[in-house]
Amino acid sequence: MKLCLSEVYLCFAGKRFAFAGIQLRSADKRSAFAGILLRSAGKQAAFAGILPRSADKRSTFAGILLRSADKRSTFAGILPHSAGKRFTFAGIYMRSAGKRSAFSGILLRSAGKRSTFAGILLRSAGKRFYFAGLPSFRG
Repeated sequence: MKLCLSEVYLCFAGKRFAFAGIQLRSADKRSAFAGILLRSAGKQAAFAGILPRSADKRSTFAGILLRSADKRSTFAGILPHSAGKRFTFAGIYMRSAGKRSAFSGILLRSAGKRSTFAGILLRSAGKRFYFAGLPSFRG
C-alpha cells in the first residue's frame, strides 16, 4: 500500500478539540495511517498513542493507546489486533469504567466458533461478578 502524504498537523478548534500529530495516510477510499496523535476533546475523549493501521474492510492495528473518556471508559495498553469475521487479539489492558466494569490483565484470544483465551484478569463489576485468575483453555 502506497502512502501518499506525510504531514505534521497542528489544529485548534475552539469548542471541539485540538490535536497535534504526525500522520501517514494512503490515498484511496480506505485510508491507512500511522502516526503519533495527541488529542484533546472537551466532551468526547482524549487520547495519545502510536497507531500503525492497515485499512481494508477488515482493519488491523497495533499500537499503544492512552484514552481518557468522560462517561465511558479509560484504558491504556498494547493491542496487536488481527481482524476478519472472527478476530483474534492479544494485548495488555488497563481499563477503568465508571458504571460498568474495571479490569486489568493480559488477554490472548483466538476466535473461531468457540473462542479460546488465556490471561490474567482482575475484574470489578457493580452487580455482576469479580474474579482474578488464569482461565483455562477451551477447544
